[in-house]
Amino acid sequence: MRYTVFDLEEDWGNDAPGLTLEEAFARLMALAECDYSFARDGAEMRLLFQRRQPQPEIGFASDDWTDFMNPDFRSAVADDNEARRSIMEQMIDHGLGHYCVVPDERYRAEQAKFSRSLDISTGPRVGRGWKPLA
Repeated sequence: MRYTVFDLEEDWGNDAPGLTLEEAFARLMALAECDYSFARDGAEMRLLFQRRQPQPEIGFASDDWTDFMNPDFRSAVADDNEARRSIMEQMIDHGLGHYCVVPDERYRAEQAKFSRSLDISTGPRVGRGWKPLA
């Protein structure tokens, strides 16, 4: 399977399609400005990551928001390569900030749907017009 990495806050065109799982994961972490590593913690492998930029202060932050912004991904798979793949899949399913990853097939379908929805008489529409967390 191939993946597309994109920024929800940008228009179409700056996206990175055709990436492997490993490439999509690395790009997601780079765009979100995170340093990361994988480490065994007992029987589990965990993703350890740290943002290079501090999170913005949000006065209404809840525990759910904090957990969403600072996910804890783990895998109990004994094989290190498979455990890393499992964790990478968890992270790209989650996304990070306004950066998202979807399979290329879904990306192309959403892009085609968006293109069909444009009304030439009103000019180009700004933004993507879809949310990938459905």
